[in-house]
Amino acid sequence: MGLTGIVRKFARFVKGGKNYSRVTVDLGAGQNQDMNHYSDPGDDSQPLPTDLMAASDNMESNGLNAVGYIDEKNAGIAGPGEKRIYSRDSDGNVVASFYLQDDGTIIMANDNGTLTLDASGDLDFTGGTFTINGQVFADHEHNAGAALKDSLNGPVTGKTGDVV
Repeated sequence: MGLTGIVRKFARFVKGGKNYSRVTVDLGAGQNQDMNHYSDPGDDSQPLPTDLMAASDNMESNGLNAVGYIDEKNAGIAGPGEKRIYSRDSDGNVVASFYLQDDGTIIMANDNGTLTLDASGDLDFTGGTFTINGQVFADHEHNAGAALKDSLNGPVTGKTGDVV
């Protein structure tokens, strides 16, 4: 038997040295029930209050397990074989995402910038300031025709955005 309900709260706890998560769900008519929360290993996320939850039977305790959630506010964009992970603010708005596409492209984004590693291995960054090991790359100079390998023999200068 399966049920759906609205998430009311989420809690993490340790029992016997092991980590667990529980969710309280309104199953309708104000009937709240606590149940175990299950997700993929490596997926550390919490549902927001008001998310729609699906539950399945827990044969061990004769109760229910929360096995999935629906974000009714934000449309999915991942296609077959793709994975998109995103975070939301307390109002349910997407504020950051990590998108693994079926051609090998990886896109990491928030409202202030995007970092894209395309399938060919090219890296593109837009927005914000780019920093490597404390070195800020914002407005710097590159010599015309400079190549990345030239930086091994000394500094490469020119304008950000120049093709090298």
